Amino acid sequence: MPAVSGPQVVVGWVDRGLLVYDGPDPFALGKVLLIDPVTGARQTWREILPRDPSGIMNMGALVVTPDGGSYAYWWTRAVSDLYLGSGLS
Repeated sequence: MPAVSGPQVVVGWVDRGLLVYDGPDPFALGKVLLIDPVTGARQTWREILPRDPSGIMNMGALVVTPDGGSYAYWWTRAVSDLYLGSGLS
């Protein structure tokens, strides 16, 4: 049975092994490792990051199909506008 150590959070099982998020905050996602259940060998499965990280506050709820072929996740984004005023005095 593969061991999860340190700040790792189990994502789930896929056909090839155990997926774990490799980081201290499961709501930040990032690197997801695939752990071989027989040998314990670890390799990077995916880097789960949005294309545009601007305003990302948190991410999470990674869900993977049993064959590992598809996955989904959500994120919260906060954006705002900045205005510059001149000649106001």
